[in-house]
Parts: sequence; C-alpha cells; structure tokens
Amino acid sequence: MNEKLFHNAPENAAVPAENVGIAAEINGSTVFGRVLLPALDDPNKRTPIVLFLHGFPGTEQNRDLAQLLRTTGLACAHFSYRGVWGSKGYYSFTHLIEDAMAMAEYLRGRAEELRIDPERLYLVGHSMGGFTSVNSIAEGLRVKGAFIMAPGDLGNMYFNEPEHFTIIEKGQKAGYFTLESEDALQNDVVANAEKWYFPNAVKRMPYLPRFYFVGGTRDTTTPPEKNILPILECLRARGADVQYLELNEPHAFCGSRLRLAEEAAKFIWETENEK
Repeated sequence: MNEKLFHNAPENAAVPAENVGIAAEINGSTVFGRVLLPALDDPNKRTPIVLFLHGFPGTEQNRDLAQLLRTTGLACAHFSYRGVWGSKGYYSFTHLIEDAMAMAEYLRGRAEELRIDPERLYLVGHSMGGFTSVNSIAEGLRVKGAFIMAPGDLGNMYFNEPEHFTIIEKGQKAGYFTLESEDALQNDVVANAEKWYFPNAVKRMPYLPRFYFVGGTRDTTTPPEKNILPILECLRARGADVQYLELNEPHAFCGSRLRLAEEAAKFIWETENEK
C-alpha cells in the first residue's frame, strides 16, 4: 500500500471520519446508500465529493475503493439504483441515468451538512456504472472528472453483440431487480440504443470534464476494444483530456484493487490541483 496516499485518520481530528446514511426520494421511490465522510482538521473545510455508480445489477459496488479514497480526504457516496438491492421502484437502464443525476443533486442539496463542495463532484463508474457515467454526462450532469472502469456500451452491444444480452435474461431469472414488466429492459434498450451508443453520447455532451478509463485485457464481458477504445477516439477528437490504463485483469479487476484506488485518487487530486 502507498502509505503516503492512504492513511488512517488522526485520532485528534477536529471533525472525525463518519458514515452518513442516504434515503433519497427519486421520482416517488426511496433509494438507499451511504456517504463516507473523511476526517477534517478544519470544521470549515469543504471536500470534493465522489459519486460511485455500480454495475449490473450491483453485485460489485467497489466500496473498498470508496473507503480507500476517503482516507485521502475525499467524501465518497454510493447507493443502489431504483429497483435493486433494497431501493424501491423499478429498475431500468433509463433509470440508472436519472438516478445518477438525481443523486448528484441530492448530495449537492446537502452540501453544507456534509461539508462538501457541490462544484467539485466526481464520478467513479464500473461496468454498467461506466455506461451510466458516460450517458449522465451526455444528459448534462456537470462533474469535474469521471474515473470509468470497464464500461459497457449498451448501444454497441445491441447493434453488434446481441449475445451479451443473455446477462439480462439471467438477471431476470435470478430476481436481482424489480421490473415494471417482463420485457421492460429489452424495450428500454430498443428505444434508446442509438442515443446511448458511446460515440453518439460523446457528440451530445454539452461540455467535457476530464476522463480516465481503465480496461482489462482479460475482460470478456466488456472488452476494451469494443467498449473503451472507440469512445477514447471520439473524446480525443473533441479535444477532451483523456487518460487510459489497461491492466492484465478480468472484468472485476480482482487482483488490482489497490492500483485502482491509487489511480483514482491521483486522477482526482491532480484534477483538483490544476490551475
């Protein structure tokens, strides 16, 4: 572990580290989560806020990364989308984008209480959370930076890799989420695939934050050549500040957790220190 980057909170901190529960109302449904607040040496200090967006349907939520980022002085929030892991309402891909944008506004609305700076918001998205990060920015969510791991381009999958949608069927059979109807997810993709396709999403982005993408060379779920390299090209063509790291890992990056946390923390703090 990088001891200079990750460290325990001082015992005599003016404001100790704490966890704050989330129960936010989004379009009439309650979604649940938690904000991990760092220790502060000054009670008047305001920290950046990092919003974690989990994958499909949420078995990997990257809370270990959130805990590590907290030790560097970042406030970190994670939550479950509507219709999954205890949150109320219906799960859909459209709702993922809506939920991310609504949660960002919810956190900004509690900025004073949480001692966060509402203008210093970052996204950390994995898999379907990467899809959500890209498309929420395309819909106008303003963030300073997005750290995106193994994103899934639903548009590309719909047009070119329909076999990947067997994961939807498996999730439905397992009862991982609450759906409005049996064919709701499929209908959602059919109606929005062209808009969500990453190159088209980039064209719709009203502004360009900094981006850092991470891909896995052994990722068979969202291989980088189909889900990351095309969006890198599109973002760079628009002049975006984009970094890319490829690790010898599968989709969940099981063996590189500290590396991911280090890269995310450095990316965020380098962005903070930019003039």
